[in-house]
Amino acid sequence: MNPKSEKEMFTRLAILDTYCDTDLYRDHYLRAHKKISDLYKRHTLYADGTTAVRYTEKDFNDGAGKIIKRLDEETFITHGLILNNEGFQVSPVSKADYLPFDLVDKQADAGFVTLQFNIQGSINEQLDIAKSRLKKKRTQFKKSLVIDDSTSRQNINTVLDNLEIMAIRDTMVRQNGKKATWQIVADEIGINADTAKQKYKRAKDLILTKEITRFFPQK
Repeated sequence: MNPKSEKEMFTRLAILDTYCDTDLYRDHYLRAHKKISDLYKRHTLYADGTTAVRYTEKDFNDGAGKIIKRLDEETFITHGLILNNEGFQVSPVSKADYLPFDLVDKQADAGFVTLQFNIQGSINEQLDIAKSRLKKKRTQFKKSLVIDDSTSRQNINTVLDNLEIMAIRDTMVRQNGKKATWQIVADEIGINADTAKQKYKRAKDLILTKEITRFFPQK
């Protein structure tokens, strides 16, 4: 099922990004990252001569590759591994072969926003601010998009909305623990507590049944 519009591509990418903010994804990712980190320590100890126990870059790549393969199976998305002098990085990879793409939109908002960074400022702080601004911009940009298939019609934006509530609630629980009740979450989002709980459940069911993969960027 190919994307029918540039807006749909944009929303599919947003769904993938938001899914990666949920605990159902993060738990698998953090567990895999810890295992790869342990392998990386073995490699660096051998590389700098601290230990004579042989563990080459190839050994690391082979070991990490097996862990990433398992991570891909558990999260339904592909991950890439980057190894350099500064360390390693594991991150989701979108296999959308139509990217990068140019949005053609006669509206004032063409789907992209340019952000200016201060090269002397804090990188992490600026990235956090940038992510917040992009999410607000995305909310303004997305329109009502409907996916057609042989079995059902589902609103792709509803999927994104449900996932965003799930990611917000998961983040609040991580930060505040038991203090993040459904009422607190609902007040933060500006909706009814029961509605928030229902949307969270729909997002969870979509992930557990692997149906969410239908809404990821298509290969």
